[in-house]
Amino acid sequence: MIMLKIFLKTLYVAQVLLLMDMIGCGSMRKNDIICNDLFYSGNVFAEIDAEKAHELLMFYSDSIIIIDVRPSDEFDLFRIEGAVNVNYYGEDFQDSIDVFPREEIYLVYCKYGARSFSAAMKMKDMGFVKLINLSGGITAWIEMGYDLK
Repeated sequence: MIMLKIFLKTLYVAQVLLLMDMIGCGSMRKNDIICNDLFYSGNVFAEIDAEKAHELLMFYSDSIIIIDVRPSDEFDLFRIEGAVNVNYYGEDFQDSIDVFPREEIYLVYCKYGARSFSAAMKMKDMGFVKLINLSGGITAWIEMGYDLK
């Protein structure tokens, strides 16, 4: 059943992209597609569930920077593929985050979603403009059976 849902979503996205190309929107950047879907009315923050996060990463992984804000010992055990570790409780959190470009799209997660929510709010205060929190954190990701590194 899950595979059927993924197939149908993949087919839908492919049809939308083909239609956009046919009507002249083919030059639209992937970031624009994500932004139109998640960051409407000037919002800089979105909260999505594991299913939506997985879908985004399936199609747009090259356009999203994934930040795991758990301590490094948890990060080293398992993580979402492609994630970088910046410990929210580390002394250097703000300095470590400060090196990232403000305009990129960030998916932030922790174990359950609360710490990453706080991290995303701090990032918002630092001037980041496209932040996504993984509601339920990596726990929700695991419960959905998605792959880990």
